[in-house]
Amino acid sequence: MSYLLTDQRIFRYFITTSRGCEAALCEEIEEIIADLELQDASEPREGSAGVALEADLSAGIAINLASACASRVLLIVAEGFVNTLEDVYALSAQVDWPEFFKLESTFAITTNVTGEIFQNNMIVGLKVKDGLADKFRSVLGERPNVSSDNPDIRIVVRVVDTILTISLDMSGEAMGKRGYRTDAGEAPLRENLAASLLRMSGFHKVARALQYDCEPEFFERASEDVSPVVSENRRIPTRLPLSPCLLDPMCGSGTFLIEAAIMLLGRAPGMNKARFGFESLFPDFEEERQELTEKIKQDLKAREIEPEECLSRLKIYLEKSGIDASSAPSILVGSDSDGSLIEIARANAVRAGVESLVTFTTLSAELARPHASVGQVVTNPPYGERLGDLDSIKILYTSLGNTWKHQFPGWTAWLISGNDTALKTVGLRPTRRIAVYNGNIACRFCQFVMYK
Repeated sequence: MSYLLTDQRIFRYFITTSRGCEAALCEEIEEIIADLELQDASEPREGSAGVALEADLSAGIAINLASACASRVLLIVAEGFVNTLEDVYALSAQVDWPEFFKLESTFAITTNVTGEIFQNNMIVGLKVKDGLADKFRSVLGERPNVSSDNPDIRIVVRVVDTILTISLDMSGEAMGKRGYRTDAGEAPLRENLAASLLRMSGFHKVARALQYDCEPEFFERASEDVSPVVSENRRIPTRLPLSPCLLDPMCGSGTFLIEAAIMLLGRAPGMNKARFGFESLFPDFEEERQELTEKIKQDLKAREIEPEECLSRLKIYLEKSGIDASSAPSILVGSDSDGSLIEIARANAVRAGVESLVTFTTLSAELARPHASVGQVVTNPPYGERLGDLDSIKILYTSLGNTWKHQFPGWTAWLISGNDTALKTVGLRPTRRIAVYNGNIACRFCQFVMYK
């Protein structure tokens, strides 16, 4: 299927994400390109906190609508070597800015400078603005206005050593803000980070299985993680079933579980977003761009599964996998010791339209119990940097490890933490450790497999 404007150009994109989530985003973009049969798209490539891609405009729009892992889609309009502020101005002045947005549109510039040549973000941003203003004046006789509060156009300027990159933000508000969290409690996990971590856990494979044949999915333990013999007649299995049954015993506002439900339903997270940055771009092709966007939305909508149909397919998947979830209140279960957070989580699930797939209960983490014979725990406990002190955090982590070891045979637990000292008190050997960032906090996303 081809989505092309009259102007059939290939653009350079950089799609940003949390550091450590580049591989998850790259895999997701490959799926989006394949599912929508986007033509002329290059192989996505992992970069630092993002993924690079060359493709036509349809890919930029589709990723904005469909990606769960991305933060922003940046369309690169200029890139080059700079050694002086005059070089910055010259590169900006070469861009055909009136082609990208109208004179009536307002704009704002965000600048990030690293390296020794330029010491001031503001001055670099001003030089880019001067080049933009002069280009508009030379073509239209006037320049557009700046708006720092709610601009139509967001321009992202980045300097790394001597390389200047100028991009247009196609997303507007960050893609991780889905709109269902009006109240998130303390230290919430961003939605797109939660989705990326779920993908790392393999949960997206179950969701994709529901889209097609409901055949069971499995994950393989790496050979270096496998102990050879547990007893004379019993070996640790290396191939374990992926279960759709998910538990977060410290669910807070419910982000992990709501993102998991959105995955199971095959929903494109950006479909209900009020406004995108790309809606103000390419004024000469406004009608074609709108038609293109609607076509992509229709194709994404056709891939969604209604909640009742999703539950039917989940039942088939569980039967084929040999997983017993007959006594489960729902496929996705969240609990938290704070009852006020549970009320917030329930309200968030309703706003997200996934309440039929999720159950929330007020319960302490050490009292949580499995709701299926095989499942996954995914949780984001306090790290100690922002919530609680180290001694209480150690006690909490030890309690989590003991609960999983004794109460969750056959399950897999995933825990993200920015506290390496506390992680050592879990008392279980991680079978995987993935380095990720939660905001500016360096974390480990650890997997623990509990065998029967």
